[in-house]
Amino acid sequence: MVLHPVLDACLELHREHRIRGADIASVELRVNPLAIIRADRPNPQGGLDAKLSLQHGVAVCFERGAAGVSEFTDACARDPAIAALRGRVSVTGDEALNVESAQARLTTRDG
Repeated sequence: MVLHPVLDACLELHREHRIRGADIASVELRVNPLAIIRADRPNPQGGLDAKLSLQHGVAVCFERGAAGVSEFTDACARDPAIAALRGRVSVTGDEALNVESAQARLTTRDG
């Protein structure tokens, strides 16, 4: 449940602006603190960890334009491009946001 608002926000940005992972300098997430407790996993080692990773969810949305079953496998979790983008995702808790909400702000490499 805490991942879905993040996935929705990132997929919407990807669809509307056709932003790809290579275009992104950074992504700043603001989420309810419960999302951090449950899903702050910046470096998942396999598919199971990836399913519970805010950072991985962001990366697959922009790298693949999807967040389905195939984006949360061991192979996908080990994909170098996805791992690189996960490293550019920061997460901040905000008590004012409910668990069904998230805000994503990204900066592209060209500013």
